[in-house]
Amino acid sequence: MTLLFAYLVLGYLIQRFSFVKTQGPFYLNKFVLYVSLPAIIFLKTRDIPISTEALIPIFMPVLNFALSFFTFYFLGKKYNWSRGKTGATILLAGLGNTSFLGFPLIRHFYGEDYITYGLMVDQGGSFITVSTVGLIVASVFSGNRINFKTITKKVLFFPTTIAFVLALICIRWDYPQVVESICSYLGALLGPAALIAIGLQLSFTQIRSYKKEIVSILSFKMFGFALLCLLIALIFFDVQSPLIQITLFEAMMPPMITAGIIAQEYGLEPEMSPNVVGSGILAIFILAPIWFWLLKTI
Repeated sequence: MTLLFAYLVLGYLIQRFSFVKTQGPFYLNKFVLYVSLPAIIFLKTRDIPISTEALIPIFMPVLNFALSFFTFYFLGKKYNWSRGKTGATILLAGLGNTSFLGFPLIRHFYGEDYITYGLMVDQGGSFITVSTVGLIVASVFSGNRINFKTITKKVLFFPTTIAFVLALICIRWDYPQVVESICSYLGALLGPAALIAIGLQLSFTQIRSYKKEIVSILSFKMFGFALLCLLIALIFFDVQSPLIQITLFEAMMPPMITAGIIAQEYGLEPEMSPNVVGSGILAIFILAPIWFWLLKTI
């Protein structure tokens, strides 16, 4: 946990180098998206258990987005928010950082083998949600026309989708040792690269400017929704099962980096998004150990 925080601090400290600050996040995010994350997916997909239980981690991100949409669409109407602010808030509160932060934190608290369950949450739920209804919401609230052909193309040719499909094709064969070693090494770089990129974009001055929005989004995402999922699990499931543990752990992840990027690209309150994402990441370093302890002892 200390090491993960150190990567974030490192990114913040090297902001003084102007070239690194302006170009670093772009290239680091590309590396994570096109290399590190697909490597993990290609390596771990074969370990995903196929059962009706797999629907649980897939459904969690969908429920998160649905509740976010109805909650903040209503609040936006009530308080006369701009379309951009409403759309950005829905995206940020409704999509969790289940891969860039989720995987490194799962590895830290639960161990390497549990990342398989994280993949079920991320690929089965979060990725499909952000790539479909997430893009639709961004288009609608930006005033653009919805192009389903473009959305479908983005989903099918997204790097993680390609890695997932390749893993399914190769599921019957054992990977050569060199392939496993390379994928394992590249996957291990996901946490450092993502956190350094986020550190490079942190601005405490701008965070203070959006403190009301940050509090409302993080309260919904990291407290309200996470506790609702825990209540549902206590009533219907075995909280101590590995699949439920990771689903609940991922439920408390802060706003998704990709959701913030989409909000910026579509002009939805572009200055707010990176500050909400950055604040959530700072908060998770305090809340993750507490949430982990609660889930293991309840």
